[in-house]
Amino acid sequence: MTETSPMTRPHLMVFDVATGGHHGMFVQHLVEAWLAREQERQLVLVVAPHFLDVHRELAGVIARAPAHLVRVEAIDGPIPSPGVSPADLIRYDLSQGAIFRRFVDRVQPKWCLLMQFDFLQLHLILGKSPLHRPRIAGIYFRPSFHYAALTGMRPSWRERLNDARKRLTLKRALHNPLFDTLFSLDPFVVPEIDSWQTGTTVLALPDGYTPPVQAPVAVSHSIDSGRQIVLTYGSLAERKGIFSVLEALPHVPDTLQRRLAVVFAGRVHEPDSAAFRGAIARAERTSHVQIVVDDRFLPEPELAAWIDAAALLLVAYRHHIGSSNVLIRAAAAGKPVVGSDYGLVGEQIRRHRLGLAVNANDPASLAAALTDMLETPGRHFDPAEASRFSEANTATAFAETILNRLT
Repeated sequence: MTETSPMTRPHLMVFDVATGGHHGMFVQHLVEAWLAREQERQLVLVVAPHFLDVHRELAGVIARAPAHLVRVEAIDGPIPSPGVSPADLIRYDLSQGAIFRRFVDRVQPKWCLLMQFDFLQLHLILGKSPLHRPRIAGIYFRPSFHYAALTGMRPSWRERLNDARKRLTLKRALHNPLFDTLFSLDPFVVPEIDSWQTGTTVLALPDGYTPPVQAPVAVSHSIDSGRQIVLTYGSLAERKGIFSVLEALPHVPDTLQRRLAVVFAGRVHEPDSAAFRGAIARAERTSHVQIVVDDRFLPEPELAAWIDAAALLLVAYRHHIGSSNVLIRAAAAGKPVVGSDYGLVGEQIRRHRLGLAVNANDPASLAAALTDMLETPGRHFDPAEASRFSEANTATAFAETILNRLT
């Protein structure tokens, strides 16, 4: 192992094997804030080899940055896939941990930030410690063991068992002697984790977003004149409620159907693609709603243009755990939402008066909420509250919360 002198040792190593949309956005927030601080400390990004190919705007920021302030270490060798079964997730966690340990010893930073803490908890409990001993922090995306207390819903026995497992796993991970700080994207779980007195600092982390400078782009896709646009965007998968939305359309009053265009903007999840096309065909046969699919990864200016054109955004997630950046983008644009009443998403919609939170698994309830929001939006949407919510979740707030702790 090559020794690194204290004068040249990197200060912060950011570790992320995933390449999804929010990963690039969050890393870019950190890089831009790091450079804005004008400090002579080095930030090292340990990411997948194709990470910068996916996130071209971030690649441009890094290319313009001084090499002694920001450098990228591409992960060599195979990168694990999360899979779907419990055994797959265990292998994913421990495999990620082995990569993380190898790069800690190679980079030798003062601090490490795990961008996917959720999938490195078992490594913190069972994995070998690196020879180099940095202070470790992590971003926690998907706490759910507090949802029953948060929403008043009665959990099933399976959910209670899963909550107990999550609590036990998290408590043990936080007792790792190298682990220092947990950043939670769910502010409502912080008091409970703090009460465990594990010695870890627990901080609520804003789910940062800054609206892009919108270029003039065409997003009409031949939408009929006079139709209101209802937008669902992101990864278009069953778990994001795409089928629930289509099943709800025949339940919308006929007069509203004829002046409604439902837009699905984003990459269609391949395993759901055939069923999605079939569901669209059924919805077109049984309703008068115009349905548009923009099946691709959308550049930020085009996504912003779709949001600007929409009258309403749908966040009809199925049993979703964690936050949703859609809520922040909608609030920043002054657009109401109809979304799931489950978990953090439902609580944020209710607490900040962002629109209506309903049982998104029930087509009739979803259709009723959609109708209500389009016909009487002021009853459930408070633009001032939405603005305050978006202003509390900026890219600057996200990055500064992390860097103020780790520098």
